[in-house]
Amino acid sequence: MTYRAVAAITLMLVAAATPALATESIVCSAEGDAASIEILMGHTAVIAVARVWLDAGGRNWTTDGQPGSTKVIVGQAFEDDQHMAIDLTDGGINSIVAKL
Repeated sequence: MTYRAVAAITLMLVAAATPALATESIVCSAEGDAASIEILMGHTAVIAVARVWLDAGGRNWTTDGQPGSTKVIVGQAFEDDQHMAIDLTDGGINSIVAKL
């Protein structure tokens, strides 16, 4: 293989490379497992909530509408270096179901 062919293949591979998609999970639970939450977030320059699972008082809420759960939507989210706030709303975005 010639130098030019190797250089062309290398250039194509470098141009086709994309950044890896990264996520992180935050998991919290109350004493005695009275309530728990799991938040899956994308690693981006701004807060990107990908999925939320919330269990409390024998009820379940999820952003992905799992069977047996109530579907919620991330109404708004905020994050800085010391604080994170996420509002979950009902499916019609009419009322806040949970403030995290």
